[in-house]
Amino acid sequence: MSFLSKNLTLNLTSGFWPSGDFWPSDVLDIIKKYILSPKIIAASGVSINIWYSGVLTQKILGHTNTVTVVSLSPNGKYIASGDADGNVKIWDSITGNCELSLKIQTKIKCLAWCPKSTYLASCSGNRVIVWNALEGTMCQSILSDVPNIVDQNDYREYVNEVLSVSWSPDGEQIATSNLDENVHILNFKRGFCEKKFIKFSRIDFSGISLRDKFAYIHRFNCPISWSPNYSKIASSINEGVILLWDTISGKCSKRLAHINVVCSFAWSPNGTHLASVCSHMSRIFIWNTESGICEKTIDYDESLRKVGWSSDGRHIVSCSSTSIQMWDALTFELEHRMLNKYCDNFSVE
Repeated sequence: MSFLSKNLTLNLTSGFWPSGDFWPSDVLDIIKKYILSPKIIAASGVSINIWYSGVLTQKILGHTNTVTVVSLSPNGKYIASGDADGNVKIWDSITGNCELSLKIQTKIKCLAWCPKSTYLASCSGNRVIVWNALEGTMCQSILSDVPNIVDQNDYREYVNEVLSVSWSPDGEQIATSNLDENVHILNFKRGFCEKKFIKFSRIDFSGISLRDKFAYIHRFNCPISWSPNYSKIASSINEGVILLWDTISGKCSKRLAHINVVCSFAWSPNGTHLASVCSHMSRIFIWNTESGICEKTIDYDESLRKVGWSSDGRHIVSCSSTSIQMWDALTFELEHRMLNKYCDNFSVE
């Protein structure tokens, strides 16, 4: 194991990690690869696949159009899924039974569980809708930003659409990534936008209509994620850079520059590192969020679409159009490759 891997072992994991000093190496390998393997929930066309230890253990059917997003609840009991027709379904993660169905009218781009409850946030136009996922009742409809965007050339008005959402660790606030390329902070209980972090785009859109600019932005996922320790928010909109925002000052503290447009990233459970993937690239980048330095890259043989980190910090998960890959977060070795066609979205335990 390299010096870098030893340092990351100390930084990325929490709790007890079996050591070769106490376990035979072959037994240790089995524990790491199978017993400590996280559950992975993955979209695959109209179905939802549940993987454990590299084995497909369950296939859930119920959607009639492409499943666009899946999300495992913090307690692991429920799966939320959304499809291209605007249907949201809540499933029992053990039995696979559908507990609840909702209709939101528009294609479901994102679903985010509140870390402290069974509230579920989705986006619709320029609003964030918060549901009680067990009762199917709407708890809050929050306007992400008051003004819409007006094209000064033809005076056409565009809705300042919410592209993705992320809850704060305490469940009190919601961060949104919007079409105006800024980060908006919503107060969940009071139901309004209380802060805005202003982004200055480095892409030259001069001479390009707003319609074409927004069509360009819509090609990408525009991810946003609150750090586990609350201190930072990571966002990326239409550029090959992840911006790290200080949640108190609202200022951008770090810019993590990539080669191509960032399509997904995920925090390590202790908030010290980010894993990221870029559009049309077969590489995972591991970033130190304090120094802003890329400390490690993991190469694969297919373009990667999404990346995630297991809740115990021991595994990194990625997906391509044909498979899901699970990596050891300490050695960066590929542990499992799971054949999962049409996978654009997954959720890892």
